[in-house]
Amino acid sequence: VFVSSSLRVCALNLYRLCQDLRLMFSGPFTALDEIDIPTQEEIAGSSIMPGKTNPVTVESAMLVAAEVCGLDLANQQASMYGEFELAMGVPLIGYNVCSQMSLLSEALHRLASVVIDHVQPKTEKLKRYAESSPALITILSPVIGYDKASEIAKQLSKGVTIREALSQLGYSEDEIKKLLDFDALVKPGIPVKNVEHSKGN
Repeated sequence: VFVSSSLRVCALNLYRLCQDLRLMFSGPFTALDEIDIPTQEEIAGSSIMPGKTNPVTVESAMLVAAEVCGLDLANQQASMYGEFELAMGVPLIGYNVCSQMSLLSEALHRLASVVIDHVQPKTEKLKRYAESSPALITILSPVIGYDKASEIAKQLSKGVTIREALSQLGYSEDEIKKLLDFDALVKPGIPVKNVEHSKGN
């Protein structure tokens, strides 16, 4: 039962990973469309919608995760069958645990070799998403001032990126590059605090 529970935890983590991959792959018109998985495009995603692509390997791994969790529930129930030294549920538990390990092993191998090894981030789209994030305004506010930061926030609702809004406010490309240095922004502190605007704040 303890082994089964550990396999269930593994299955839940697998499900969560696949759920994230599926969401990032969704699109391209009304969803995230953050990554591409070329190996999935070789498989027909729909019999009624030509050209539709589904992350079938990812989705099959999610189904495996669901089955492993279901088998764990059966094992929990089976562990209660028996009295004194009689444990009539052991054969079922043993069979299910072997099934769980086999299913997870195959699903993890397939996911790694067919999906994970071939994931391609759509860097330009991801960059645009990042440059359109209202969260960045909080970082920029101490540098460009509250009023200008508020103006940029209004522009975001109109589909203008922070990069474009900064350019409209008169910031040079070099200044914008320093302000939107994402490698620096993911580090602790306020990495843009030393950026000075040539036209003043």
